[in-house]
Amino acid sequence: MVTDRRHFLAAAGAVLLAPQLLPLRALAADDAPRRFVSGLRRETGDFALALIDARGRVLAQADMPGRPHAIAASTDSRLLAAAARRPGRYLHVLSGDDLAPLVEISAAAGRHFYGHAAFSPDGRLLYTTENDYDAETGVIGVYDLKDNGTRLGEFASHGTGPHELRLMPDGVTLAVANGGIATHPDMPRLKLNIDRMAPSLAFIDRRTGSLTGQAVMPPEWHQLSIRHLSIAPDGLVAVGMQFEGARMEQPPLVALAPPGDTYLTPLPLPDAELARMKGYCGSVAFDVTGRYLAATSPRGGMAVLFDAVTRRYATTVRLADCCGVAASGTPGRFILTSGTGAVREIDAQSNDIHETGQGGGAFDNHLTAI
Repeated sequence: MVTDRRHFLAAAGAVLLAPQLLPLRALAADDAPRRFVSGLRRETGDFALALIDARGRVLAQADMPGRPHAIAASTDSRLLAAAARRPGRYLHVLSGDDLAPLVEISAAAGRHFYGHAAFSPDGRLLYTTENDYDAETGVIGVYDLKDNGTRLGEFASHGTGPHELRLMPDGVTLAVANGGIATHPDMPRLKLNIDRMAPSLAFIDRRTGSLTGQAVMPPEWHQLSIRHLSIAPDGLVAVGMQFEGARMEQPPLVALAPPGDTYLTPLPLPDAELARMKGYCGSVAFDVTGRYLAATSPRGGMAVLFDAVTRRYATTVRLADCCGVAASGTPGRFILTSGTGAVREIDAQSNDIHETGQGGGAFDNHLTAI
C-alpha cells in the first residue's frame, strides 16, 4: 500500500505523458548520446563517479562515500542519480553536466537501496528499488527532487529483491526486475531463500503503484534471478539474469519480454558461449535503434551480441572483467567498460572492436549513456 497516499498521488500525477510507443529506429545517430557515466574504484581504493567520452577520456569525477552501483539519468540528462550497492543506504543526485552534487538521500528506517533508480519524465520524482528487509518484500521508494529529495512514500514492487527498474516509453509504466532473492543487511551478501525464489518482471503504474502486467520464466527456472533491464525505443524489454541453481545446469541468461506475454522469451546462445558466462549476466543494453542487444558477463570476460529482430546470436567479444555496456551514438555500436579500466567500442554489424582507452582505476558494473 502507498504511504502518504494523497500527497504521493498528487505529485506522481503532476506530469504525465500520453501512452505512446516510439517507432523502431526513432532515435537518429546524430541525436544519440556521446558521454557516459560509471562508478569507479580509484587506484587509491576510494570510490567515485566518472564522466567519460566514447574514447574513455575522463571529463569529470565526483567522490562517493562508498561503492556506487548504477547511475540513472533523467530524460534530458541534466540529472543523474547514483545509488549505493546493496545493502547501501546512500543515494546522490548530481548534475549531468559536470557531476556537481545537488541532493543527498538516505534510505528510510527498515529499508536499504538495491543500487538502481529511475526518474519521472519531468525529472521531478525519483523512484528507487528498496528492501523492506523485515517483511522480506520489495518496495519502490518515491522521492520529490523539487523538495530536496523528500520521501513521498512507497509502493510494492510486487516481488522480492527488486533490482533494476526503468521507465517505459509511455512515461507511466515502470518495468521492475524482481530478482526473487531475500536478503537482510545483518547478513549483507547472504541469500536467504534460494529454494523458494520467485523472480518476475513486473510492470507497475507509477501513479498508483498497481501491477499492470507481469512476465516470468517457466517454473523449472525459478532460480534464475531477473536482475537487469534495457528498453528499446519501441518498448521491447530485454532482461539479464543470474542463475542461483546447480552449476552443471545451463539455463538461458538473456531474454526478451514482448508486450503482453506472460513468459519471457529466451535468446539462444551456442552452448560453449553460455558455459563461459558461468551463470551470470551482468548488464544488458539495446543499441540506439533497438535492433541490436548486448549482454555482458564479467565472470566470463565477455559480451555477447544479438539481433533482437531476428532473435539470433550474432557474435562474442572477449574483454576481461567486462560488465558495463551502453549504446554509443552509432546504430549497432556499443561502449564496453571493464573492471580493469579498459574501454572498448564494438560494432554488432561488422564485429569490429576498437580499443578506445584505459582508465586510471576500475569501472564498476554499469555504464549509462547521457
